[in-house]
Amino acid sequence: MYIILYCRIEAGQYCTFAILQDGYVSACGKGSYGRLGLGESSNQSLPKRVLLDSVVKKLSSSKGSDGHTLALTENGMVYSWGDGDYGKLGHGSCATYKQPERIVGPFAGKTIKYINAGYRHSAAITDDGKLYTWGEGDHGRLGHGDTNDCHIPTQVLELSDVGSVACGSSHTLALSRDGKTVWSFGSGGERQAWSW
Repeated sequence: MYIILYCRIEAGQYCTFAILQDGYVSACGKGSYGRLGLGESSNQSLPKRVLLDSVVKKLSSSKGSDGHTLALTENGMVYSWGDGDYGKLGHGSCATYKQPERIVGPFAGKTIKYINAGYRHSAAITDDGKLYTWGEGDHGRLGHGDTNDCHIPTQVLELSDVGSVACGSSHTLALSRDGKTVWSFGSGGERQAWSW
């Protein structure tokens, strides 16, 4: 008998992920759209290891829209998999990926510190506080001043010194690194800023 030690867990749409103490990821649940990252679309009743070539420190999995997941490695790289509609995986297309694929393009040479997967969009923050969003742009949820979809991570130019981000169904919230300002954009938002 052996004991498996988990250090983080994440619940997605019809699926569950765990980061083990050694930084490896396991997944179980509904496998449609490749949401488990196991290279197939079959359901998995027991946790099975996701093949990633890097140690993972954070996962963020969407809670809807056929499921997609982001993984942040300890060296600041981002991988994504699952349903690719609206370009929410960040690979330049709307293709579905059934196993983890590293997001490059705008992230080449950058270190990512924070990730979040929303309903139909995704976000990441670089170590120097720049916010990038991609996926469905409806309602202005990407913060680019329009409603266009983005198939690759695109910087939100009006914001800087961002510390964390949360992607909802049709809006996004960003918190400054000093914790004094919250920005919101998307349905009901229009880039409102709150200061404390």
